[in-house]
Amino acid sequence: VARLGGDEFVVLLEHLRSRDELEAVAEKLRAAVTGPIEVDGRVLEVGVSVGAVLAAHDEAPDDALARADYGLRRAKEGGRGQVDVD
Repeated sequence: VARLGGDEFVVLLEHLRSRDELEAVAEKLRAAVTGPIEVDGRVLEVGVSVGAVLAAHDEAPDDALARADYGLRRAKEGGRGQVDVD
């Protein structure tokens, strides 16, 4: 896990073999971060949108990251708390 800047993070995973497997993991990440949390006695609603890609072994990292960023934009356009898998 790495913070790209602001409120954007990237998670790199190895050994995912299918789009269905990627979608399941992305949904688990979304669910794990979503929900109310208490901070200094205040309850805050936290949510996340996810753009996920299954990169080919020969795909340049910058290209995979650009595709994931595009998916994140599509997810955000779909409303809060969405997952977009390419």
